[in-house]
Amino acid sequence: MPWANGGGVTTEVIAWPSPDDWWWRLSMATVDSDGPFSRFPDIDRTIALLDGAGFVLTIDGEPDVTIDRRLEPFEFSGDADTNCSLLGGPVCDLNLMSRRGPVRMQLEIVRLSEVRVLPAAVALLVLEEAIDVGDNTLSRWDAIVSPDGRAIRIPVRDVSTGAVVAVVRPINPRGGRRSGGRRSRSRIGSRWTPSR
Repeated sequence: MPWANGGGVTTEVIAWPSPDDWWWRLSMATVDSDGPFSRFPDIDRTIALLDGAGFVLTIDGEPDVTIDRRLEPFEFSGDADTNCSLLGGPVCDLNLMSRRGPVRMQLEIVRLSEVRVLPAAVALLVLEEAIDVGDNTLSRWDAIVSPDGRAIRIPVRDVSTGAVVAVVRPINPRGGRRSGGRRSRSRIGSRWTPSR
């Protein structure tokens, strides 16, 4: 999905409940040049650097925010006028967009060597190495999503020491987690490779 301003390309990972009418969307973008981000009214955004030297965001004229450390999510408003300046060539980043409402979605990067149990989540994307979920092995860029939109516990086993995943989970506006109710089986998403 090329950007209208020609500055990058977006690859959609998951759009829930549908690509045409989503409540939240997880995607990756390859940013090739400096320029403005598109505005998304009533949307909360989270961005994390995956590859590259990084970039600087200027948001509504406030002091610049430097994003140069990999896998550290940064939240900002989709309503804001946001400009991106690259620090040293093209970058690849991960983006979560969530419509504002009673429950919003949060992006969390988890190094599985540092946790025993994953937080309840509506989706998971493997960022580094591979993991086993149930009877399935997920490699880098594989994703799973809860089919009914409820947060579930994702049973991960046989994790390599360097495995890193991104999880999307619901929180309420006051910051408390919302478990989302009963457990359901996730389905495996198709494997894909981000644009370069």
